[in-house]
Amino acid sequence: MGKPSFDSNLCPVGREFSLDHPTCKSCRIGCLAKDRAKPSETRAVSSKDGMRVETEEAEQIAFAQYLDLYFHGEWFHVPNGGKRSKAVAGKLKAQGVKRGVPDNFILRPTKGAPGVVVELKRLKGGVVSEEQEGWIALLQSFGWIVGVCKGAHEAINFVKEVYGK
Repeated sequence: MGKPSFDSNLCPVGREFSLDHPTCKSCRIGCLAKDRAKPSETRAVSSKDGMRVETEEAEQIAFAQYLDLYFHGEWFHVPNGGKRSKAVAGKLKAQGVKRGVPDNFILRPTKGAPGVVVELKRLKGGVVSEEQEGWIALLQSFGWIVGVCKGAHEAINFVKEVYGK
């Protein structure tokens, strides 16, 4: 079976991606994440203005489903986020884990670049740290195409633009 074409705006279950589509939220998060996530990973959190905002983890799970469909083993996620004890953080640092490394690396070359990097932020409230800015600048200096995207939908559209529709 061949890889799906990049001109498709459909999720794995055939629903169209659209911010205005009434099933978009369930399509992006529910359909894409249901087989991978624990309920706590996909639940929304409340923002200061009372609006529900999907967690960055839920957005990452949705984006990972898309990348699995189109890039198979040609991508990986760097799980640098999350709370850790000081002991675990110390062990990871000793093993070479670096703060601020972007979230997702697509290793398929395109447009003369060695690949594409996507730093994924949640739809509302996600901010790029100084460490992340440094990694983004370094990767760009090596020719990588880098995007900072708010939510899975924006990240998917960025990747589609880079690799062509």
